[in-house]
Amino acid sequence: MSRRRHSDEGDAGSQPHKRRRTSEPIEIEDRLESLICRVGEKSTSSLESNLEGLAGVLEADLPNYKGKILRILCAVARLLPEKLTVYTTLVGLLNARNYNFGGEFVEAMIRQLKETLKSNLYSEAVYLVRFLSDLVNCHVIAAPSMVAMFENFVSVTQEEDIPQYLDCLWAQVQKLKKDRWQERHILRPYIAFDSVLCEALQHNLPPFTPPAHSDDAVYPMPHVVFRMFDYTDAPEGPVMPGSHSVERFVIEENLRCIIKSHWRERKTCAAQLLSYPGKNKIPLNYHIVEVIFGELFQLPSPPHIDVMYTALLIELCKLQPGSLPQVLAQATEMMYMRLDTMNTTCIDRLINWFSHHLSNFQFRWSWDDWADCLTQDIEKPKPKFVKEVLEKCMRLSYHQRIVDIVPQSFSALIPANPVCSYKYEEETESVLYYISVWFDDTAV
Repeated sequence: MSRRRHSDEGDAGSQPHKRRRTSEPIEIEDRLESLICRVGEKSTSSLESNLEGLAGVLEADLPNYKGKILRILCAVARLLPEKLTVYTTLVGLLNARNYNFGGEFVEAMIRQLKETLKSNLYSEAVYLVRFLSDLVNCHVIAAPSMVAMFENFVSVTQEEDIPQYLDCLWAQVQKLKKDRWQERHILRPYIAFDSVLCEALQHNLPPFTPPAHSDDAVYPMPHVVFRMFDYTDAPEGPVMPGSHSVERFVIEENLRCIIKSHWRERKTCAAQLLSYPGKNKIPLNYHIVEVIFGELFQLPSPPHIDVMYTALLIELCKLQPGSLPQVLAQATEMMYMRLDTMNTTCIDRLINWFSHHLSNFQFRWSWDDWADCLTQDIEKPKPKFVKEVLEKCMRLSYHQRIVDIVPQSFSALIPANPVCSYKYEEETESVLYYISVWFDDTAV
């Protein structure tokens, strides 16, 4: 960059050069944003070498673009939580090279945390607290300072008449303690830079007090932890973490973060999900399917529109045709078996998803496996489900196609062949009659 600026200064008299110099800062800022946002993505170089190179580039640009770099790093900490450890390592490397910048970043993060809490953006506040916590591992923040912040949060929970929903969390903590605090599923690129980060000076967090309650505050509701699979459902390959293991929570949370960041682009979202770090250690397809259906069935409404999940699952099946469709079929079978106890709203969403999904894969399904519904009352959940799925499929195709794909034994559940009623049919026939009479009279 310095060489480029030097060559530009050599012809400072021309008008085209002046226009180029005016746009150069904007181009550099865009380039910095692109470099920061793309670090950690699939590359021919190792993640460690990319981080070290990016840290060198940012350090060289700090004198002129420090404000921009601070804003970008604060934004990715809040908006790209799935790459949390990548960015904490980057901040750790910058702090080791420029202590003052590290202090300014910590102060900016605390300001951002206060604003998110005041704005009731609790999910983003959680991401920021996690980011600050991981900065302890990167020797940016002193551990006692972070513990003091946690104590401020805990003190609020000790007020009287506040119900707690911590049983599941406590079970995970107890199991992690039993496992000697060993966890294998979090990406930790900062370990490769331990010798560098250990030499860095650490910062103390500024005093932080959670905002006081206000009448217009909207707090997040407790949500149901959705579980579809356990380790017995994935007998081949890596073992699925147990329901009360913190690893299960970490994996699911990271997958949800990926969906939240990329849900508008189904192809990108599917590719990011299948590129999950450490995917060889877990049955990734099972986790992805479980998280997607967990969001689709979330009440009263899912985080994103229903059709997004349908499009995402279709894209995942295209990218992993040899494995993911089998997992999805297994999940569908399990949900069919649980229809008797499923919420009606969730059944409606399942019907919409399943019929739409079948329409994209030639309506192929092992209908004979669901023959048990034929012996039940038509108003029971299972036959009702199959009947409505076939009706939706007919809307996405045509009647004869549905008749051809479903076994004859399911004829009672096949929708009737729709008969078109032409409102103006009789009137049209009378008009044609009078026209023919008129032509006959004219001919005479």
